[in-house]
Amino acid sequence: MIKKELNIYGDNIVECFKFIKNIQQTFSINKIVFSEKCNFLVPQVLIKNNEYEFIINLFANYDKWENNPIQFISKKFGAKLQEYPDVIVFEKKNSNEELLCAVEYSNALLAGNQAWQRQGRCYSFSDVGINFFYVIEIGGKELDTKRKEKSIRYPNPVVILSYLNFLSKYKKKIFPIYSLSSNSTNDFREEYKDIDSTENFTKCLFNILIEKKIEENNLNKIITKTQKYFYKLYNQANNINNYKNIELLFNKKTNSFNFFSENNFKWKKSITIRTTETLKKIKLISEKYGHSIISKNLPFVIIPNKNKDNFINELKNIYKLKKEEIEKINSKKNLVLCFILGFKPRGDDARPDRGLNPLLKMIFNEEASIFSFVYGPATKSLLKTLNENTKRAKENNGLIKSILEISDFLIVDSINYPSEYNKIFFKDNVVTNSTTKNFKSSFKTNKINEHDIDNSIFLFFRFFSKKTFFESMINPPGGDWSNIDLIDNKKNVYRWTNLPRVSGENTKRPDHIYIFDTDNKNKIGLIIESKYRKEDLEKDIGERLIKYIENLTRFKPNCIKLVNDKKFIHNNTKKFNQKIIFNSAVAYYSNNQSSKKEMISKMIFFKTSNLFEINYDSNFKIIIKFFTKNLDIYKEFKKNIIDTKQIKFSVIKI
Repeated sequence: MIKKELNIYGDNIVECFKFIKNIQQTFSINKIVFSEKCNFLVPQVLIKNNEYEFIINLFANYDKWENNPIQFISKKFGAKLQEYPDVIVFEKKNSNEELLCAVEYSNALLAGNQAWQRQGRCYSFSDVGINFFYVIEIGGKELDTKRKEKSIRYPNPVVILSYLNFLSKYKKKIFPIYSLSSNSTNDFREEYKDIDSTENFTKCLFNILIEKKIEENNLNKIITKTQKYFYKLYNQANNINNYKNIELLFNKKTNSFNFFSENNFKWKKSITIRTTETLKKIKLISEKYGHSIISKNLPFVIIPNKNKDNFINELKNIYKLKKEEIEKINSKKNLVLCFILGFKPRGDDARPDRGLNPLLKMIFNEEASIFSFVYGPATKSLLKTLNENTKRAKENNGLIKSILEISDFLIVDSINYPSEYNKIFFKDNVVTNSTTKNFKSSFKTNKINEHDIDNSIFLFFRFFSKKTFFESMINPPGGDWSNIDLIDNKKNVYRWTNLPRVSGENTKRPDHIYIFDTDNKNKIGLIIESKYRKEDLEKDIGERLIKYIENLTRFKPNCIKLVNDKKFIHNNTKKFNQKIIFNSAVAYYSNNQSSKKEMISKMIFFKTSNLFEINYDSNFKIIIKFFTKNLDIYKEFKKNIIDTKQIKFSVIKI
């Protein structure tokens, strides 16, 4: 038997379990057991069959731990950006740990600028030689405000080109994996079945976990499917440059910058916010001298070398650049300009724009120099810090870090950027040699936070009950807000996708939902809002949770399946008619023993009939006190929840 111990770090407990599911699929292991040797702070699960056994320690929330793997990767490997993927996986070998891979799961619709929001993670990890899997759902549909399906949303093919170039041409370890959305139609699944690469993902995981190297055959299949996906997107997209020789782009000997330079397609980018006169001028000369990349209206454009001198002369006059600044720009060949809004009207970070520079780097690598222009209205304090101390500005803002670490040049041209401030910035090319030793996981936490509440609820319902609670929704901090599943008496599972990030009027999207049957054959849905501090829970929250579900279930579910089926079927007609009695609950951390009178007062304030008080003892054994007014719920919890070495549970009838 092959035995492995893994340490999995994740954004949250759900992402950790996504990867565990991937391992189970890879090695055909169904059973999973919560280890008696651990506590709830660092849960340990065991999965095994006759050939393989995995001991898996789970570290949910990167910033909780004394030894942070993100900081380690930055120092040890020289990763340019401190990006937080969904999962980072280490193999534990005695006192050493080997970094195996990182994974990002995306259920979001990769359309518009959302398509490159996670590009920084793809670039930063794979660029320094870390296996990075980007698992992307395709075929999902956007919904309108009445949850009516609109057309399928597709990413711009330039995004797929970046994966392809970085993997195939530049030999970086980025592995895009395409999975078909549960909400995709039968027609879409038929058309894109040869793009689905989930099977290749499991084969790669087997390679990494057992053989320590991805087989060439698996690698080539991922490259082939990515190329097929590019062509599908390219052939159906609007506003696409019609290259007669697009196939040359995928020849490993083709210089990507030269390819786009030689194919003269004009560039024109609309900018809708109020800008400076100098920004308007630089956009005009970029349109005059530049060639577009794949699409005519993307926020980046190349300046062919034949136009470079004229462009720089006009640039110099627009911004009154100094001689030494012009010399630095002239020293670089193959300019790619990147126009970054960067900041929303109120000054907050436009997060998708963090991915623009990494996207260009993945397309061109060292073939081109990136010249960025930031024109959005950042906060005055950030602009002041940027002018005075670029190092601190990078530390405080992920967008600034992405630009200054990757761009060769940056010009800040925002309407609220003081004229006396430094206008142009150059990349710091100082390279430091790492003295960081190998990583070693620490079971010491820096803090207890909301993740501990969510972890406790999730593990409590999954592993510490004599009966099965149906997991309808689990939405911890950093979750994807993607789906709610409900089950009927015939074991049909109904799924609502594309949950809005912002709840409607007098409603609140829950953090957890669990469905279970009672002895009197009622079906109950327990809807939970969780916070670390009870003070952070809102007044009347219980009522708003129930209203959210009631409003949602008035609409048809997007897809349906039998509970044991692997795939959902797209749904246009069937409604959810199962009667479920929804009860709300709140959960929070508390070291104090509350009286029944205090519980009643809190239930009135929160407008809920159920309440979890959760805390750790000195050995991080979890203590859960559950208060309820509902007799059916009381009976079910009383007879089905068990105490172990890891958990002390009590249910109190109010």
